[in-house]
Amino acid sequence: MGKEILIITVLIFYLKVTKHAITIYRETTGLFKMSKYSLLISAVLNIILSIFLGKRWGLFGILLATLVARMLSDVWYEPYMLYKNIFEKDVKKYYIEQIRYAILTLMIVFLMYPFMNLINISNLFINLIVKFLICCLIPNVIYILIFGKSDEFKYLLNKIKDIFLKMRKAI
Repeated sequence: MGKEILIITVLIFYLKVTKHAITIYRETTGLFKMSKYSLLISAVLNIILSIFLGKRWGLFGILLATLVARMLSDVWYEPYMLYKNIFEKDVKKYYIEQIRYAILTLMIVFLMYPFMNLINISNLFINLIVKFLICCLIPNVIYILIFGKSDEFKYLLNKIKDIFLKMRKAI
């Protein structure tokens, strides 16, 4: 499979992961009743687009159909419904934050991609380990530099500290 399959699969995964919190809220608040049509529209769009795009571009077309169907339905609609009916706030801030996160993620990908191509250790296993460590370290350092002073990061850090303190007490 070519790199285009990898890229489209990563994009689908990215959308799924970034929408996960919305999905949890949808399930716990009963909003799934309101968004069932969004999911149905997404499924129908996915099937129709998969047939047309799959005939034209094969597996890439089918994966592209999944991405497009989600973008045209539940990716924007479910946050809208959640913010309107549960949070009673304007959803624009959420959309802007998601766009900022996506741009930052793309910037990190474009930074890391050529850097990873420079690393070419003859031992395949060691090459993989080095690339894995770099891919874990550099993006996380960038995220910490950018978000390190945010309230969300401080909250997450306190939760991690609490977990370690509980583990330490258990030992």
